[in-house]
Amino acid sequence: MPASEGGGKRWRGVASALAKAGVSAGLLWWLFGRGGVDFGDIVRQWAGMDGGWIGLAGCLMAVATMLGLVRWWLLLRARGLRVPLWEACAIGMIGNFFIVFSIGVVGGDLARVVYVIRHQPDRKAEAVLSIVADRVLGVLGLCIVALLVVPMNWALITANRETRALVWTILVLLGGGLVPVLLEVPGPWRRWLTVMDRLPFRERREQLGCALGAYFRDWRTTGLALAMSALIHGLFVVMWYCVVRALHLGAGFGFVAGMVPIVNTATSIPVTVSGFGVREAVLDLFFRSVGLGRDAALATSFTVWGLMACMALVGGVVYVLYRIPARAMREAGAA
Repeated sequence: MPASEGGGKRWRGVASALAKAGVSAGLLWWLFGRGGVDFGDIVRQWAGMDGGWIGLAGCLMAVATMLGLVRWWLLLRARGLRVPLWEACAIGMIGNFFIVFSIGVVGGDLARVVYVIRHQPDRKAEAVLSIVADRVLGVLGLCIVALLVVPMNWALITANRETRALVWTILVLLGGGLVPVLLEVPGPWRRWLTVMDRLPFRERREQLGCALGAYFRDWRTTGLALAMSALIHGLFVVMWYCVVRALHLGAGFGFVAGMVPIVNTATSIPVTVSGFGVREAVLDLFFRSVGLGRDAALATSFTVWGLMACMALVGGVVYVLYRIPARAMREAGAA
């Protein structure tokens, strides 16, 4: 790679990081600057948290995280990458650490690719393919959960014009981003979809479609991974409800269940640092629609992020302690 090209990529990365940090800071400043936030009340809510409910939320977060690691391990095996389960979990935890404590999810995905390639240096394409499939199947699992819980609780989460507009916007973004990728999966339908070639990001969509097509041929593994994705997002719904109960907020399970897929989709859009700003703004809209204050939204958001950070810190410990096995390192050196 020419030095100028490498320098250009570094500068683009720095610019992207600064832009995301700026968006996060701007959204948070907008929320706090509008008033209605009592920091003392937030501290009192944390001090009075129900230990049983917050402990259950932490356990659900841990189970969901482990299921995500096993799902990725299955996708690795489906492409012939024989990484032991315990090592796939260790590498996945390291990736989670970088996802939470870096600018975006790319840092965590890059960490996973690097460690897998150290195991099998000649399988970079398969390593990247497994992570692409892991991401897309995660979004498909979110769609399944959203299709189940959002219509059932439509009246609760669209109680006013603002939340109704937000829900429709997120659903359109979710479908608009996923459907074109699925239509790029190789198949007989492609001959009738030549109009897709004129849409933006054609090469990227084609790469994603080919990646998914390789996995869809192994329908047993893909079906199991998709079921696990839906279960993971279902556990996240229950985890959020546990946090709401731990903070003694007057929001029912139906409202939380309908809200969480919208919040998770909004925060997955890579425009802020670890979802900060977007998560709080979306929660503020939903909470105000049921008569809860902005301090309740912020307390809930920061508590959920705190649980995510605790799991990610476990990955940080793994990052410090984990070493590629000697055999894999010798094979990498020989290659």
